[in-house]
Amino acid sequence: MLEIRILKELSGHPSIIEFHGAAQLKIPSGGVEFLLLTELCPGGSVADLMKNSRISPKQALRIFYAAARAICHMHERKVPITHRDMKIENLLFDATGRVKLCDFGSATVQTFHPDETWNITRRTQLEEEMQRHTTPMYRAPEILDTYQNYVVGPQQDIWVNLSVISLLI
Repeated sequence: MLEIRILKELSGHPSIIEFHGAAQLKIPSGGVEFLLLTELCPGGSVADLMKNSRISPKQALRIFYAAARAICHMHERKVPITHRDMKIENLLFDATGRVKLCDFGSATVQTFHPDETWNITRRTQLEEEMQRHTTPMYRAPEILDTYQNYVVGPQQDIWVNLSVISLLI
């Protein structure tokens, strides 16, 4: 499973949730379910913090910095990893208050390069893929209109991180 492989590869970075293990269970319907064990982040999410209090500029900068460090770590790999679902709900606080990026279920190593040779079927497939793996409020412009022929890949995480900081301040 790609999520497990990505978590194993990224684990150990101070701004990414620590992966401890996984188990595969058979479910009554005949399928399988994966259970992931990650570090406990008892401080809740940035979204939780925003519901309960106003975030100071210093806190906003700390959150943005941690998210940017996580993104850089993912994008600097030999094969870059795109999170695709960066949002305040996926930024957690560990027991010491450190910000950790979580939820790599939408992550990918694929980059898409639409161009004039792409037909409507390929564009529709890409749009459907983005609908499955991104949150509408946080979608980067290149995802919204595939006919603009923008590359869809790691740069979408950067757009989202900038969107997150705008929510914080």
